[in-house]
Amino acid sequence: MADYLRSELLAQLPSERVEFLTRTAVLERMCGPLCDAMLAGTGSDVVLGSLESSNLLLVPLDRRRRWYRYHQLFRELLLAELERREPELIPQLHARAASWYEANGLPEAAIDHLQIAGNPDQVARLVSEAAPRAYASGRRDTAIWWYDWFEDQGLIERYPLIAIQGAWRHALLGQPAGAERWTAGRPPRRGARSRGWWRHRWPCSTPPCAATASSECAPTRSSHESGSSPETRREGQRFTWRASRTSLTAKPTAPMRSWPTRSRSPPRTVR
Repeated sequence: MADYLRSELLAQLPSERVEFLTRTAVLERMCGPLCDAMLAGTGSDVVLGSLESSNLLLVPLDRRRRWYRYHQLFRELLLAELERREPELIPQLHARAASWYEANGLPEAAIDHLQIAGNPDQVARLVSEAAPRAYASGRRDTAIWWYDWFEDQGLIERYPLIAIQGAWRHALLGQPAGAERWTAGRPPRRGARSRGWWRHRWPCSTPPCAATASSECAPTRSSHESGSSPETRREGQRFTWRASRTSLTAKPTAPMRSWPTRSRSPPRTVR
């Protein structure tokens, strides 16, 4: 199929158009300004309109024809071609896309591209701000996916605030071993995490902002401090103090929704 793409389709297009197709294939969805920023050029709106009118496997995502995506199979073939032609350019393309997404108020899309680009410092900065908001809006699996990336990359100890937030997540899910592992910056034991563990409910009705006062939810002092570095312990103390007053994020940028509590039926009146 890749040979067919090169011989029957890409070989018939100008080199500038082939370059546009392969480089923008790193985007799951695209618009003109995003493509301009990523390619360091102009006129991408016109190119996208031309590709759609030529029926070149480009799918519009809205009625205004602002956002598009490639057909999935076509995109996979273009990515393979980009890997063959310009493999060294791929991280740079993802970094440019991440910059555009962050500048336009889309940090979650920026995180995805920064992870592929291999920029953990920027990922940590965005995740520390976006993950608590994701929790508050009910998108817990999204935040867990971000935290797991740091664990898979062996970067827990490198980012104290991420380590504390990840430990807090384990504590809320009733996983003291995971909370202690994150604060200590140790890699997970083989088989310690079962498949589907993220589907558990909150272990108690205490909201996270009040969890420091509850022994049912809050991790113990030893789980924060035993085996952890002085920097992580200091960050944990500052984070816990802020969390007890506000939320899971050190500097909340948006109001947090109330966390789920157990429903209580009204008292029955006895006559």
